[in-house]
Amino acid sequence: MFDFSALCERAVYNCPGATSVVKYEKREGGFNRIFLLTMDNGSCVVARIPTGIAGPPRLTTNSEVATMTYLQSKISLPIPKILDWDDNPSNPTGTEYIIQEHVAGVQLHQEWHKMNSEQHMLCTKALSLTLKKMASLDFPAYDSLYFADAPINSDLKIPFEQGFCVGPHCRPFFWNRNPGEHKLYRGPSPNCGPWRDPTSYYGGLIDTGFSRLPKEAIDDEELLPH
Repeated sequence: MFDFSALCERAVYNCPGATSVVKYEKREGGFNRIFLLTMDNGSCVVARIPTGIAGPPRLTTNSEVATMTYLQSKISLPIPKILDWDDNPSNPTGTEYIIQEHVAGVQLHQEWHKMNSEQHMLCTKALSLTLKKMASLDFPAYDSLYFADAPINSDLKIPFEQGFCVGPHCRPFFWNRNPGEHKLYRGPSPNCGPWRDPTSYYGGLIDTGFSRLPKEAIDDEELLPH
């Protein structure tokens, strides 16, 4: 069971000079529940808890933290610093979580209409150059990045740089993360990767698609539209 007080304790522990949370705001996202926590010393952090549709338990959180950590070690991206995290829900908070520094600002779409053409161009250029840096990174396979000690079967891990590995894709599409749709989503895809080449990746998509077909449609080909 989720213990909000325990989450606040973790946040305070990771904010030097803070002794308590004096204010909090809760915000709902598509894949995370967000808590904006303000400390008695004025500092602010963001605590994120994945929802049931975010992806496979433990793997999604592990992959997200591993990906941010890896990117920060390779290229200069303004990623909020990770202060604390845990992908094991048996911790005192009762849930997986990620606690990060809070970055003040506004979302780009709120300012876009106020910007002139030159500002649009400069913004787009900056984003493109950032994407170029990310695209220049080489990986041994197609799939999700994890820490080397992630709770994944060893035969599903492809060793990467020290401390990291590539493992099964944690995108919700490959897992049973759609409540109320058990007819179509009976369980994880039989092929979540990792894939070493594009052909294998495409095969994974096809295998996943077939695994989502209702059983009666598989048994009776006349029910299949294509």
